[in-house]
Amino acid sequence: MLDTLVASEGEPDLLQISGGEPTLHPEILDFISLAKKRPIRHIMLNTNGLRIAREEDFVRELAKFKPGFEVYLQFDSLNSSALKNIRGADLVEIRRAALQNLEKYKISTTLVVVVKKRYQRSGAGFYY
Repeated sequence: MLDTLVASEGEPDLLQISGGEPTLHPEILDFISLAKKRPIRHIMLNTNGLRIAREEDFVRELAKFKPGFEVYLQFDSLNSSALKNIRGADLVEIRRAALQNLEKYKISTTLVVVVKKRYQRSGAGFYY
């Protein structure tokens, strides 16, 4: 798959590794390593940050892919009620721990948010 990408684009600007949750794949570090061996300018790992928050050894391994590596971190809020509303759980401490680990290993990070429209229902319909 990576060879096909390189064959079609020469030197791809970006490879985003996404999924469900790509950090759960047992060979994710091997896959990133294979990508780094190709002429791909920038690799992004899209993640919810749970593993990054909980496993510092994993973050240390990710840091070895710098430069040209970045984490694209799901980061909706540091507000408990907002996180419960959007994600169904209070993830404040997980988000903080993920940011601390990424900062500790100086891994470039882009925070990605979901915006949810609030509305109220009335007898006449919905108000936005």
